[in-house]
Amino acid sequence: MNAQIKARIVAQTRKSLQILLTGLTVLSLSLQATASTPNMQTSQASAINSQGDVVGWSTTPGGLTHAFLFDEEGMHDLGTLQGWESRATAINSSGQVVGTADTVSVEFCQPVLRAFLWNQGEMSELGTLGGPNSEAFGINDAGQIVGGADTDYGETHAFLYEYGQMKDLGTLGGVFSEAYGINSLGQVAGAATTADRKLHAFLYSDGIMKDLGTLGGTSSQAFAINDRGQVAGESKIATGKTHAFVYREGEMMDLGTLGGSSSRALGINNRCQVVGIAKDSRGDDRAFICDNGTLVDLGTLGGPTSAAVGINQRGDVAGFSDTTSINKSGKPIQHAFLLTRVEMLDLGTFE
Repeated sequence: MNAQIKARIVAQTRKSLQILLTGLTVLSLSLQATASTPNMQTSQASAINSQGDVVGWSTTPGGLTHAFLFDEEGMHDLGTLQGWESRATAINSSGQVVGTADTVSVEFCQPVLRAFLWNQGEMSELGTLGGPNSEAFGINDAGQIVGGADTDYGETHAFLYEYGQMKDLGTLGGVFSEAYGINSLGQVAGAATTADRKLHAFLYSDGIMKDLGTLGGTSSQAFAINDRGQVAGESKIATGKTHAFVYREGEMMDLGTLGGSSSRALGINNRCQVVGIAKDSRGDDRAFICDNGTLVDLGTLGGPTSAAVGINQRGDVAGFSDTTSINKSGKPIQHAFLLTRVEMLDLGTFE
């Protein structure tokens, strides 16, 4: 994910993707001036399905940012919603992809962000909860989609999209919520504000949004959920630092770090293998996998930093990493990767 998607990815609250979009627009303008230099392009993965197909986003040779699907045939540009840019955030085993794309709203007379479903080569808009914007972050094998959308009274709420309808999942008593993951049972994980304006991770099941609490700090967010109802995310601890957590059997457990100050869990499979980002002793962000309570550094594509955003049932991991290539500012160029038991494969960018 970007904190990368979903970090996206990223430790996204309602406005995080909009902030990311602004940053990517600036990046696009700079890349457009150097579009003839392919190695200046970047890519980031956000999710992986059971077949090992990966989705995310990549800059195009023309300097724009488009959603991609990477399968055995390579990287495919999924296009846009008649706008300039798009980002894919989740994929199910049928190859259905969800994400967010910009478009122009006739109703609101302004550019807007809209959740989309890409299915068999066609990208369709999912609408909103009455307001201008929406974002999709998760999809299960039944085709149920979750995300966040603006309401007609100015708030942003988590939604569940099924049977062509977008359902408001409410909040924990506050004015904000977003859903980031959904499992095969239709259980939803995300984050919502409480009545006292604290942001807390939630588990939504059978029509009830449950506050998962924190690791002793002020806030938490849940980014992924497996078919056993186990949830992965991040939480503030008592010292104010942010640590990855896994929630299972009614308890939130601190996963620690790689020797640094912080960590964030972004993916979990049915074996309770957790992946994410953690700082090491040098302060670099590194992709990790946590299996049986131990965090392991997954390495990089040659650069100093990396992030893991999703893991499937066979243990394949999707993420992004600094490469050995350097951009015009002297910083490493990031590429999406697929990590299998054999290798960490650089997924490259659009040609």
